[in-house]
Amino acid sequence: MFAISSEFDLRVAGVSHHGFGLSADAMAEVTIGGIEKFDYDWAFPIPDDYMEIEPLGVMTRASAKTPRAVVEYPSLSPRRVDNLRLPDPHKQGRMPAFLKALHQIKKRFGNTICVTGNVAGPFTSATLTYNIEPIM
Repeated sequence: MFAISSEFDLRVAGVSHHGFGLSADAMAEVTIGGIEKFDYDWAFPIPDDYMEIEPLGVMTRASAKTPRAVVEYPSLSPRRVDNLRLPDPHKQGRMPAFLKALHQIKKRFGNTICVTGNVAGPFTSATLTYNIEPIM
């Protein structure tokens, strides 16, 4: 098992980080291609750390050769925190594409491999949303 193979699989497939992070088909095809070519027993497509964080107001940018990164964090205030709402993963940001990719991978392999998604834990979510300095 090659636990986090996305970077390697992107290079083998000739797909950019930018394309992988936006397209369900690209996420599924790169992940499926890696599994078929290298016999992984785990599908773990992880385009970047900001999939579920962007709908909270974090501005990001991706390039062809690097994963998505923060361009601007929202300000941290009690009012802003009180007004936070859980994003709808079926409707907001890039999450629908991610869920579609997971569905395509699961459809292709069924129960023959472990198919997982990912979300950040509470502390990581806070630091990804507001940066680490105000959290500390």
